[in-house]
Amino acid sequence: MPAVAEAGIVSGKCTPSVVKYVVSNSPATVIASNRFQNLPEAEPGFVQGTTMPGCALVTFPAAGFSPDGVVVKIRAVIDHSQIALPRDFKSMSDDPNNDRAHTATFIFPRVTSGAHVLRIQFASDATRHPEIGRHSIIAQFVP
Repeated sequence: MPAVAEAGIVSGKCTPSVVKYVVSNSPATVIASNRFQNLPEAEPGFVQGTTMPGCALVTFPAAGFSPDGVVVKIRAVIDHSQIALPRDFKSMSDDPNNDRAHTATFIFPRVTSGAHVLRIQFASDATRHPEIGRHSIIAQFVP
């Protein structure tokens, strides 16, 4: 497994074979903080079954809105402590009348065996309250 790095390129190979998903059709969640917070309805649990640390992949497609180019940062976190690569995904929309769809894929190179809770977190650098609307979380892991 590759070492987790803050910067530069990280590469590796993994073969997750189980998929778990959560889909939300709830109304938009308003982002009102510059600190990362958990996205409601976005906490699927999974059990990593390997005896050695293995990888997990997370895909997060979502529709969202941010006024006048306000940046929204999104990240995936396991068990409140392990942050996926890339460490955050920056997204923005400049259309005041429509949500824009974005997709981020995150990789956890070294997930220990056992039960885990996956969370999608978000933050914004502005006080003009961008939103995350309908979204899905697709987790691929080793059984």
